[in-house]
Amino acid sequence: PGGASSRRRTVNVLAVPLFGDGSFEAQTAGAAPSQSWRVFRGTGCRIGPTLSASDNGFPSAGALWADLGAEDSTNATPPSNPRGQGTAPRGTAGIQQDFAFSSARPHLSFDAAFLLDGNQDSTTANDFMSVDVTDDTTTWNLFYADSFSDFPGRSAQYGLAMTAIERVQVDLRALFPAVVDNSVLRLRVSLGNGGSGSRPSRGYVDAFRLEPSA
Repeated sequence: PGGASSRRRTVNVLAVPLFGDGSFEAQTAGAAPSQSWRVFRGTGCRIGPTLSASDNGFPSAGALWADLGAEDSTNATPPSNPRGQGTAPRGTAGIQQDFAFSSARPHLSFDAAFLLDGNQDSTTANDFMSVDVTDDTTTWNLFYADSFSDFPGRSAQYGLAMTAIERVQVDLRALFPAVVDNSVLRLRVSLGNGGSGSRPSRGYVDAFRLEPSA
């Protein structure tokens, strides 16, 4: 009473995270993804090509793509509602990127394929690949493949059974009705070992794009 006091606080102002390097062309072949992309877990995440110049349709844009392994993801759990809204996968390895939503480019598209290095149709060691987007409140699974998927191809780099390349296209406004310009979303590409992880599966992604409405 009759006196004065003061407190000091530090406020860190971050730049709006613009979506970057969706086709991985700014990366280094054979190295871990960096810059716009961040490896959140796993020692098997790198940029292709690592052995051959292409692999069964990858790269689908440019000369490079993301070649992701499920190393360090023992007993991972898949998303609760594949291809829908639910909880995100847990215990996975992979990469992620935060980006700001833009109403001028609300459509997200990308290419993905899953390479199985485990027991096919196994309920006890079901490896999987998942691509999810979240606003930290709601999570949507955009792509999902596991040991029960169809594998018409075979990887030239690894000799593993490989799903057909899938082009995924979604309207982010439909998934997140409350989203506004500069709202931050997180895109995550995950690989998970359902069992011991002694035979980690892999996943390929490329050609991430934010596009305007038709």
